[in-house]
Amino acid sequence: MSRGIPLTDEDRLPWLKSIRDAMEQWQALGKNAVIACSALKRSYRALLGIHPNAKNVKLVYLKGSYDLLLERLHSRKGHYMKEQMLVSQLADLEEPEDVLTIDVSKPPEEIVSEIRKELSV
Repeated sequence: MSRGIPLTDEDRLPWLKSIRDAMEQWQALGKNAVIACSALKRSYRALLGIHPNAKNVKLVYLKGSYDLLLERLHSRKGHYMKEQMLVSQLADLEEPEDVLTIDVSKPPEEIVSEIRKELSV
């Protein structure tokens, strides 16, 4: 990714399995965790065990327009993510349904507050 080459499904598989393993360990220990992950496709979310009937796993979809995401991408200093990679990710995106969807145009404090309220945290 640092060379501007998007990851393939095969590239993502070990990473997704590592996240799933960590989730299972935390659940077995009765611990709460927040994991940030661009689970762009339904198949990725299925591998992670994220589905509407999943116990103890809640997906928060942070949704933003292409223009807003591009603006934020350009404001990053020294970050590897380039515009073409954003285009690639949005092309791969299969928007999740039946999840908490949050508009990311709001300030971060407002986003966190809304998530906490909706998840009763």
